[in-house]
Order: sequence, then structure tokens, then C-alpha cells
Amino acid sequence: MEKIALGKTDLKVSRIGLGTLAFGHKFKGIQDKEQIYDCLNYAIASCINLIEVSIC
Repeated sequence: MEKIALGKTDLKVSRIGLGTLAFGHKFKGIQDKEQIYDCLNYAIASCINLIEVSIC
């Protein structure tokens, strides 16, 4: 996975990120913890290190 600089910092992040808004019951997204863990593990195994975890 290609890495790029995050803004003007020295941090390198993957070009592709994982948004987690659909994890949890508030937005009727994925509610099964095993599915969430599988998704996170797949992202990490794919060298995705940009994971968005904003709270609404």
C-alpha cells in the first residue's frame, strides 16, 4: 500500500482509509462485533493505517 504524508507532518498514512461510521447501532450499520473485527483485521492486513473514528 502506498503511503503519503499527512498534511505537513512527518506522518505517513495509506492512500486508502477505513471509515468507521457504519460500525455500531446508532446509524443502523454493522452491529455484529465479529464482522467489525473482520473488517478491521482485513484493513490492517492490507496495510491500511488511516482509520477514521469521528464521533457524531
